[in-house]
Amino acid sequence: MHWVGLDVGGTFVDILSFNAETGAVRSFKYRSSRRDAASAVRDGLATHLSSVQVPPSDVTRLAHGTTLVTNLLVERDGAKVGVITTKGFRDVLEIGRMRRPSLYDLNKDKPAPLADRRVRFEVGERIDARGSVIEDLDTDTLGAIVGRLRDQGIEAVAVCFLHSYVNPTHEEQAGTVIEEAGFPVSLSCKVSAEFGEFERFSTAVVNSYVMPSVVKYATELKDELRAFDVQAPIEIMQSNGGVISSDIAVRFPVRLASSGPAAGVIGAGILASRAGVKNLITLDMGGTSTDVSLVVNGRPAYASEYDLGGYPVRAVGVDIQSIGAGGGSVARLDRTGSLRVGPESAGAEPGPACYGWGGTEPTVTDADLVLGYFNPERFCGGDINLCVDLAETALRNHIAEPRGVTVDDAALGIQRICITNMVGAVRNITMERGYDPRDFTLVAFGGAGPVHATQVAAELNIPEVLVLKDPGLLSAKGLLLTNYRADLYRTAIEILDEVDCEALTELFRELEREAVAQLPASRQGAKSIRVQRILELCYEGQQNAVPVELETFPVEPQYIPVLAERLNEKFESIFGFVPSGRRPQILHVRVFAERVLDVERLLASGTEEGEASPGRRAPTPISHRPVLFPQAGKRLNVPIFEREDLPPGSTFGGPAIVEEDYSNTVVGPGQSVRIDNAGNLFIVIGTRQRTGGE
Repeated sequence: MHWVGLDVGGTFVDILSFNAETGAVRSFKYRSSRRDAASAVRDGLATHLSSVQVPPSDVTRLAHGTTLVTNLLVERDGAKVGVITTKGFRDVLEIGRMRRPSLYDLNKDKPAPLADRRVRFEVGERIDARGSVIEDLDTDTLGAIVGRLRDQGIEAVAVCFLHSYVNPTHEEQAGTVIEEAGFPVSLSCKVSAEFGEFERFSTAVVNSYVMPSVVKYATELKDELRAFDVQAPIEIMQSNGGVISSDIAVRFPVRLASSGPAAGVIGAGILASRAGVKNLITLDMGGTSTDVSLVVNGRPAYASEYDLGGYPVRAVGVDIQSIGAGGGSVARLDRTGSLRVGPESAGAEPGPACYGWGGTEPTVTDADLVLGYFNPERFCGGDINLCVDLAETALRNHIAEPRGVTVDDAALGIQRICITNMVGAVRNITMERGYDPRDFTLVAFGGAGPVHATQVAAELNIPEVLVLKDPGLLSAKGLLLTNYRADLYRTAIEILDEVDCEALTELFRELEREAVAQLPASRQGAKSIRVQRILELCYEGQQNAVPVELETFPVEPQYIPVLAERLNEKFESIFGFVPSGRRPQILHVRVFAERVLDVERLLASGTEEGEASPGRRAPTPISHRPVLFPQAGKRLNVPIFEREDLPPGSTFGGPAIVEEDYSNTVVGPGQSVRIDNAGNLFIVIGTRQRTGGE
């Protein structure tokens, strides 16, 4: 019996298989394809299973992460969406919240709505904020609109009625008519059952925009896998940090936006905790982007609203900051001659110049190769032979000669900008939210994360970098470590002191029943159900909601003052003050339900728990290579270590490079490395410094 994690990125399909009987873990990378992603996944999995001699029928669990939803929005390649809304609210998507994308750039345009005005239709109906029907749904007009949608070639429909979050009757009636006409439909009351018509409408439209492509991909992938006898049901990673069946995932594809990156954060949090690290900043650098996130006391940070391609989305997800800085990020000179790196990526087609796949523009990977960070014959497990000449030519033609600098200087400049962008992303999730990065360990993964992590840490005075085992495929492993998870939420605006505790308890129980029903009844390795209940609280007249988890259930009157005090504490820690004269108020009720998986054997595969004993034999370099570090000013003859040969408990100093099949760890001058019993690398950057008291 084998579990398989499949993480599909812009450059590679990462595959990790786990033998549930022997505990063996195998990994593999395969070139991805934007044009035919399902076939690339099938070919990659078939190649991997053949190489490890595992029959496809022996795959009993298959967890999948994908960047499809994000790509569709970035490339504006989704479906033609029609919108049906309450009379008088046709332009909500256009008006928005009157916020500019860039505060000081008066010429910056907001992204155009995903549904043109000519395919946004109004229908007579009205429900008030308490859920009372003011005007019945005009079914005659609705029927005529459905005919017009067909005439205009609409591929999916979003139904967005006012106050449907409190009374979904009209939306459900409209949804039935539209589905019977053969259209995929998203109801705002199902996709985002919260007040705030703009955000709710936007989320429903995004869901419809990506739905046809996600359904097509899921269907093709299922067919491709069945064709070579993989019968395991496909589980898809959600932004909320849990997997769900593909049948539910295709109904709510907007929840898949951070599918792969979320798996990496979950996996990093679990594995780092086993290594004794509870507070961490994750740095996941792949081929097209870098994703950073925060884990505090072993728990990832979550957001209930985020920006997706310029559009607000109301859906719970792991709080991830993404920037266009990956190994394939293209370097170029702008109109003023200034060097820019990303967000455009060479991806897998044609890929960085050094891959020899047809790319001619310089990328971050080309710069890293020129600087000496990679062994050209060891890249991607030896499956890709990098060409230094092609990388140097790309750097020379596009950067060095136009700027009148050397190729080495061009490579250092590309790296400098890439590091600066990543430092900015880390600052956004730490300093701007009241956290000191010096209180965290930077956990680096992804193919390019460990290459750049020590420089990012040095810039931010982060004292330690942790590189877990097999960092190049950590997101694929995270897919197998995540539980089945469903989340549901409702708007319930009540003054906290006046809340009916019995009614609130019953609402929690209703949401819990619905959430548990979305979880698979049974799966291999599945154990108990775990439920997390959260109240999103604010102060009267405000919308800055703060999540507060219930520590006791059912809700009792004597617990209400405790909730108010928790709100005070959390609000002050985030915003620096507590509003005076404003009563605490409930905004939303949330329930997270998880079917917990037994992953202990996967976690323990090939590792020993506990600290390693010092004093074992010192590691021996397998070779030396000239490497250019920015702080050195010249190439240094650097020892190269094979990660599998590093003995637990041993230490060594930088500069050094640790090589493995799917990533390299670059250790700078003055830094030191310790290997623990599990084979994790702890890189000491410097001494923690504080500017104030505890």
